[in-house]
Amino acid sequence: MSSIHFLAAFILIVLPARSEDFSILLIITLIIPGLISLFVWFRTGYKIINEKIIIIYGPMKFKVNIHDIQRLHYLKSPFVGPALSVDRIGLTHSKSKFVTISPKDKERFIKELLKINSNIVID
Repeated sequence: MSSIHFLAAFILIVLPARSEDFSILLIITLIIPGLISLFVWFRTGYKIINEKIIIIYGPMKFKVNIHDIQRLHYLKSPFVGPALSVDRIGLTHSKSKFVTISPKDKERFIKELLKINSNIVID
């Protein structure tokens, strides 16, 4: 449970409220963030199409030209990003831009990238 959900649950338990206030507070603090979390969870993925990586992260969509990727490295990171696992691949591309991804089969994904751009450095 995220800290926001924990705080919201604590507030709902501690604050006595009228039933209509409780319903509104419940929707704002628990249901809406929960739905957003589910949307992001089920809409996160990566595709290689026409020498680009399409990164879908909830409502957001990024494109990274594979020929612009300079470096890949394995990392563990709990920070928010378009990766659902803490075991991630960091991509450095076009003028030091950085993004993390976590494809299910990391080795296969990297092999596909190297077929397109064999100049990628892997750390």
